[in-house]
Amino acid sequence: MSRVYLNGEYVLLEEANIHVLDRGFTFGDGVYEVIPVFNKTVFRLGEHLARLENSLQAIYMDNPLDSGQWQAIFDHLIELVEAPDQSIYLQVTRGVTERDHDIDLANAPTVFVMSRPLQGKNLEAGINSLVLLSDQGDYLVAQCFASTSGKAARCQRDYPYQGRPRNRRCGQQCVYH
Repeated sequence: MSRVYLNGEYVLLEEANIHVLDRGFTFGDGVYEVIPVFNKTVFRLGEHLARLENSLQAIYMDNPLDSGQWQAIFDHLIELVEAPDQSIYLQVTRGVTERDHDIDLANAPTVFVMSRPLQGKNLEAGINSLVLLSDQGDYLVAQCFASTSGKAARCQRDYPYQGRPRNRRCGQQCVYH
């Protein structure tokens, strides 16, 4: 049985529960990050934590943990999995609140982290990929909001839409459209 991190505790995956009124469930109000681990070493930790920070800021959330706390959680979970190559998945939501669009009602984020073995794939021949560029350069990399979940992803400024920038200006009080 595998263990996961949920809100400050390491619990069995089968026993991990998230409240049905968590904003990540009711509104898709959260962010996620997937981080590869090779030979029991987190790959580009600094860059992944920077993208996590950017994603959280994009939906007006503070990072609930500092880099040392994230590293300690990752290290603990990595050691619990036998495989040297793993995939860490983390999700941070605004937390449990009454069902209301006001993001200020939430007071404690939900933090979930798990690690599992990478699925064996032969990458010797490479992989197919698609890179999208806007007329403003490599916009998706520079503004990488791909880690937002649900409706929050629609609330980014000037994100490309069908090959052209779409201007959506969001204020502090308007998170969802």
